[in-house]
Amino acid sequence: MRGTVRNSEDVETRQFFDNMSKQVNAQHPTVDLISIDLMSPVSTSIPVIQDCKYILHIANPNPVPGKKIKNSERMIVQPAIQGTLTVLQAASDPSSIVERVVLTSSSASIMYGHSLSSEYGNGQHVFTENDWSNETNLDGYLKSKPIAEKAAWEYVRSQDQLPSTSHRYSLTTICPTMVMGPLLNNKSSFSAEFMKQVLSGEMSPLPNMNVPIVDVRDVSLAHVRAMTTPSAANQRYILSNSGVGIPLPHVARYLKEHFPTLPISERSIGVCVLGIVRHFHSAARAIYPDVRYKREIDSSKSVNELGIQYIPWTTAAIDMTASLIQHKIINQH
Repeated sequence: MRGTVRNSEDVETRQFFDNMSKQVNAQHPTVDLISIDLMSPVSTSIPVIQDCKYILHIANPNPVPGKKIKNSERMIVQPAIQGTLTVLQAASDPSSIVERVVLTSSSASIMYGHSLSSEYGNGQHVFTENDWSNETNLDGYLKSKPIAEKAAWEYVRSQDQLPSTSHRYSLTTICPTMVMGPLLNNKSSFSAEFMKQVLSGEMSPLPNMNVPIVDVRDVSLAHVRAMTTPSAANQRYILSNSGVGIPLPHVARYLKEHFPTLPISERSIGVCVLGIVRHFHSAARAIYPDVRYKREIDSSKSVNELGIQYIPWTTAAIDMTASLIQHKIINQH
């Protein structure tokens, strides 16, 4: 088993992987940690995947929620596309024995960017794996996910046009909603930063929007099953334990009951006020569609085909909060 990072000499990264490999059962191989830059020529990636039957491509440029990124096209979107294509092109090398690539995509690839006047944007449509976000109305991270996933599918479906010596393989994409649950370390992630803002009171008032949630342990299991289940070849899978999600103020109240010393906001903001604020506040503008309409998403395919039995959102939320406290990302007063 090999794990790749941008810099394997980074002390914190090395310590994290060393600790993780020690926790792996003795019957499993040690994790090898290898440095690789997916923005470099494909030839540098080919040796990394030698003798590997499966690739899990999980990495994506990860912004902090609510923080404006200068030139998000260059900093987030293009690296997401190029990194994905580098992995796929390396797997096509004649020396490759890769059977399947599992790509971590997102629900951001499925249900965002649609006009509020359309059936996809007005809460009347149930989103499935057949749907795609309209990336022309998105930017940054939300734009990067559908574009990178579409690029992956286009590449894999065009394998017949590659030289006859090229290696062929299947692709499976995993599209989780908001990921919660325990953290492995104190490194930043989109969902960790989002929940930090909620739990620390930084996000106040709370937007009255529904948040579809999935536990990180279910996400991990889905990746393994997508990797090894024959029928999962060339399929997409939505991961979510609830169709329309849980209202964020409800999540906050639930966590406040279990962690009463956290300064979680008890105020919420509805669609009318947000409708005014969005005209001069970019963050309010970005979440306005989620407050005005409740998007419904269908994850039954992952249950029926991958056998995922979803961990309750309450467990995921409590375990994530406890983990954020344990890793000193938030302080429990």
